[in-house]
Amino acid sequence: MNRLEQLQPRERRILAVGVLVALVLIALLGGVVPIVQKLASTAESVASAGFRLERVQEAAAQLPIVEAEVSALERALDDQGLTQRETSESLATAALQERVTDIISANEGNVQSTRVQSASEDGGLQRIAVRVQFEARTESLAGILDAIDQARPLLFVDNINVRASREFDRQRRADYRGKTDVTIELSAYWRPEQSDSSAANGGGGAS
Repeated sequence: MNRLEQLQPRERRILAVGVLVALVLIALLGGVVPIVQKLASTAESVASAGFRLERVQEAAAQLPIVEAEVSALERALDDQGLTQRETSESLATAALQERVTDIISANEGNVQSTRVQSASEDGGLQRIAVRVQFEARTESLAGILDAIDQARPLLFVDNINVRASREFDRQRRADYRGKTDVTIELSAYWRPEQSDSSAANGGGGAS
């Protein structure tokens, strides 16, 4: 006779109820645990989202300060006349070509050709460039380079190739000795100048 058969009817009923309760608890735990895990995962996601939201809010709070600093830098560039301010890239490169041609001609140089180079972005500013071939005497070349260095808006010499001319044109009876053939690549920074309509629209949006 096993132990179960030795139990009294009342003890058997209590044991049966206990087993039933245990089975119910096991079933409940099987459904509750995944819910608890899901709630924990959801809480973690909410906490992570809250952290990201806090970071975004902090960045948004700094935005007016950054915009003010950018505006101050732009005003400084304008006040010192360091950048060109045409309304389009084509106008800016045309103005750059004219500036360089005027400098060379003013220093007794002879412009032979000009060619627009590809524009690029540099630190939030547009950098425009031209390639110029010209002829000038040695002393004139020194004046041209000095004028480029003093120019406002700023001009930058990206590349220069100087070749001394030692030829004598008998047909034209012209002496080219003492002159130089120069190829120079120059660049300048350009910021688009807002048109009156754009400025008015911007002002209307700010009010």
